[in-house]
Amino acid sequence: MNNKIFIILSGGFLALFSLTLFHPAGPVQKRLAQKELPIKAADRTEVFGITRLPSGSLSGAPERKAENKPRPQSPRTPKEDAPTKDGKPVLEDVPFTAQAPTGDWKDIRQQDACEEASSLMAVKWARSESLDPSTAEKDILDIVDFEAKNYGSYLDTSAADTAERILSGYFHFNNYKISKDMTLEGIKKELYRGNILVAPADGQKLGNPYFTAPGPERHMLVIIGYDPAAREFITNDPGTRRGEHYRYGENVLYGALRDYGTGYALPIPEVHKDAIVVSPEK
Repeated sequence: MNNKIFIILSGGFLALFSLTLFHPAGPVQKRLAQKELPIKAADRTEVFGITRLPSGSLSGAPERKAENKPRPQSPRTPKEDAPTKDGKPVLEDVPFTAQAPTGDWKDIRQQDACEEASSLMAVKWARSESLDPSTAEKDILDIVDFEAKNYGSYLDTSAADTAERILSGYFHFNNYKISKDMTLEGIKKELYRGNILVAPADGQKLGNPYFTAPGPERHMLVIIGYDPAAREFITNDPGTRRGEHYRYGENVLYGALRDYGTGYALPIPEVHKDAIVVSPEK
């Protein structure tokens, strides 16, 4: 991040101000899902021309030390614009990572790491731990190696297997439940209770403009909030570097929710809207 000081003479007045340029992070791509082209220097102000860019998704923040220290603000502390009841928005402070945190989207392991990245975000939130790209990439690759060694594959894991293999097996985290065939209102209730959801979905039905058309048939993301006025769910979607606080219309997201079997590109004969409900660790 570079700061420039400018002096402008206009109408006989001098104005002094500071302009901060954000350098977006490198691109992230999910195999046959995301279209994330490298950002050229001349395009670094592109964010101001995008109307659908979710808040908080400027991705050029300075690097932090690679350590799992508690975040200054507890994830259970509501933000000013996000009270949790009486028809007002709810939003949990969940740290974000894309599935290719440092932009190495050529790595096929990271192209298929939406389950690993979603689980990582959920556990870090539940334990009030911070997350940055360098540690996130190492964690994701360590999870992939753990799955390959212990289960023979890391590709396409169902909600139940994601919870058992990654949450319980890798992280030794058990403060979750598997909710079968969730309703739209059931998802909202869990959010208002202070929980978040790791949810499998049909990425082709999400309509995310940052996915390469038609999108992934098997995708996983984290539902972190709800805005009743806009009738939108707020997510941390690891399938794009622009996925922090990414909003989907409630009917769009709910319509896309769909669990899938464990194993690469297995047929999905039935639609079950299962999800992992994650609660803060006591």
